Order: sequence, then structure tokens, then C-alpha cells
Amino acid sequence: MVKQAQKALHLDASSVTPGPDGTDAVKKILGGVASIGVGAAEFRNRGYGTGHSQAQRAH
Repeated sequence: MVKQAQKALHLDASSVTPGPDGTDAVKKILGGVASIGVGAAEFRNRGYGTGHSQAQRAH
């Protein structure tokens, strides 16, 4: 979903050209942003969030 959002906002790391200084700094930053989104989703899915944790048994 992060990749789709970045593409919709025209902020996809794979489509960014080098910056005015000739480096790929912007590409690295956008890739890092995507990694944060993926990491947060993985963290939540491992049971540390309230929306996607393992089902709990009724007492």
C-alpha cells in the first residue's frame, strides 16, 4: 500500500531522478519512508497493535 501511495503522489523512489547535486539522496529518503511503512505494518501484525493481533481466547 505504501508503494501505491507513493506512486499516486508521484513520490516513488524508482521514478526519481538524481537531485541538483547529482546524488541519489532523494531516492534514498523515499526508500526509507517506504521501509518505515512496511516495518510499522509488520510490527502491528505481530501483535503489538490493536487492529491485527492474534485472536484471544474468551475466559
